[in-house]
Amino acid sequence: KAADAAWTARNKIEEHKTDVQLGMLERAITLQLRKPTDEQLAAAKAVLAIKDKDQIAALPRLAENYARSMVAAAEGESTLTVKIQAIRIGDIAVCCIPFETFCEIGLELKDKSPLKQTIVVGLANGRHGYLPTPQQHRWGGYETWLGTNKVQEDTSVILVKNLLEMLGELAQAK
Repeated sequence: KAADAAWTARNKIEEHKTDVQLGMLERAITLQLRKPTDEQLAAAKAVLAIKDKDQIAALPRLAENYARSMVAAAEGESTLTVKIQAIRIGDIAVCCIPFETFCEIGLELKDKSPLKQTIVVGLANGRHGYLPTPQQHRWGGYETWLGTNKVQEDTSVILVKNLLEMLGELAQAK
């Protein structure tokens, strides 16, 4: 089926260009990892200390998983280096981000990109959890919990800034 779809798409190409501008930039960005508060860590350890099966059964479904995530975050590394990429194919840009990226981030990249069309690819070169915006962190929700978002709260701002700089460089390249 994939080969048939590719063949059909190929046959629909009206013009093949051999002179498009190609380019790719990559950056390694070091981010701070979030750490639980003393209260969060104590609560997590209390959950993990429960041995009574009835008490365990009364916990929310993912309580033990999140408790383990809290302890791991407290004991783990303090930074994470991620790889982001900006790719140019003619007037098309591709932004590669190793997170599950919120739509607001993709829309901002598309709106501010110097290239005609911009595609944002999440979970590229890694998978480091959700990437909420700072506003989303203020609102809260599952994607902002320490177990699902491990990096500093302004990570989306840092990555967007870097990707837009990279797109600007690619747009200026001749």
